[in-house]
Amino acid sequence: MPLVAIQKPRLFVGGAPVCTFLSATTMNLNTANGVSLGIPAKDRVIIVGASARSGQITKVTINGIALLPYAAAGAAGQGSFTSIWSGLVPDDPLGTIWTPEGSLGTNPILNIYRATGLSRIAPRDAQSSATAADVARAVDLNTEVGGFIIACAVNNVGAANSVTWTGDETPTEDSDSALGSGRQSGMSRLTTIADAANTITATFAVSSTTQISLSAASFR
Repeated sequence: MPLVAIQKPRLFVGGAPVCTFLSATTMNLNTANGVSLGIPAKDRVIIVGASARSGQITKVTINGIALLPYAAAGAAGQGSFTSIWSGLVPDDPLGTIWTPEGSLGTNPILNIYRATGLSRIAPRDAQSSATAADVARAVDLNTEVGGFIIACAVNNVGAANSVTWTGDETPTEDSDSALGSGRQSGMSRLTTIADAANTITATFAVSSTTQISLSAASFR
């Protein structure tokens, strides 16, 4: 197991935050090497939206730095799990990502975002929700004008499908990927928030109800 630096949230003098989607990294093993983290910066925060099908992600480290979890949804027997993580990772353009749940057969997906100009590492708000039988799931978030939302959803339908994102403001879909065994994983990003509250919804293109997990966090 790699050495882990425990990290506490700290405050920055935030300007206009910028958030960029970097990649959807499938963890075929516990470790993924050479993952792009974008341009290094002293205030670079890496945000991860994790989707899993065999159990909840319990730890994420990047270059030995432990990210902190702020939202998680899913339950045993559902096969649909999501979580949002973030941490200050200022150095190096490439990273080594480690999670104990990464392996052949489970293949969780870690969606990587780079953010700068934030006033804090921790999100302004983080919410999650899971259901055993529906075609859509929504969460309500407290937000700050000028900030952004990261959201992650996964279903357990047993057949290929897709996810559509809607909200009080229009989200951008950053990834829509098969998670194995028919499960579908999706990520969205809502930038330049204009309101103090937002609802974000993930709707899956399925013919019958399915197990869904949704986690989301707002940052500023």
